[in-house]
Amino acid sequence: MGILYSLLLIVLGLLAAQEYIVSKLPASRKLIDALDGYAEYAGIAGLVLGIHWLIEGVGLVGHPGISPLIILKIWGSALVTLALGLIFGLSLIRRFLNDNAATFLAKADELRTSLLPYRKELGLASLALGVIFLF
Repeated sequence: MGILYSLLLIVLGLLAAQEYIVSKLPASRKLIDALDGYAEYAGIAGLVLGIHWLIEGVGLVGHPGISPLIILKIWGSALVTLALGLIFGLSLIRRFLNDNAATFLAKADELRTSLLPYRKELGLASLALGVIFLF
């Protein structure tokens, strides 16, 4: 899937589960604080790459030689990336959209609000997937 996508998954995971990670590894606070300023940009990248890998996974369905488990892994990572991308990137999207997109932004806010209780779990899943895709 690529090193950059794996690194993005790891960064999104660190940002999403930062309270949990810092409680277990206090030394990680410096790294996570350094990444915190780029959370919105990582969110936008997550949205774009999540959509890309979701479409890529659909294109692989029925392809001979591709295991269904690989396709499920791609879809799972794409959905986690999309969810975290929405959580972190919506504020940046809001700055660039005007009032004509009020309906879209209201729906996106509802979706983001429904995803926020799962932020830690999504972050830990993103960390795990990022490490898996590195190897």
